Amino acid sequence: ISSLWTWEHFIRSDRDRMALGDVSPQYKEVENYYMHQVNLIESEIGTVEITNNPEQKEMLMNEIRSMDSVYVQLQKELRANPGDERIINAMIEHYQTKIEVMGFIVNQLKTIRNENSNSTQNEETSI
Repeated sequence: ISSLWTWEHFIRSDRDRMALGDVSPQYKEVENYYMHQVNLIESEIGTVEITNNPEQKEMLMNEIRSMDSVYVQLQKELRANPGDERIINAMIEHYQTKIEVMGFIVNQLKTIRNENSNSTQNEETSI
């Protein structure tokens, strides 16, 4: 699956897709803002220590990246229908939803980390 994802997102030509920023300079600014927010949250997820198992963290990051398959489909639809406001709005909503989901994940990871930390402290205190 990872090789298919790499092919779809990096190797294959982007001729059949259109980025939000290709529509207008204003949408380019919007796209840059959301991409920056996504990158910040991805970075934050990467730094939250919840487990000693790196495979679990990698699996979580892969799941987050898999959300982009919807966005790729929207880019293809935008290429076929440039300037269609419904598609543009769906692309913006995708970013907003992704950021919301990722923020929820960060909060959950921090809660788990804090619970694990408190339980470790309680164990040390009782010993």
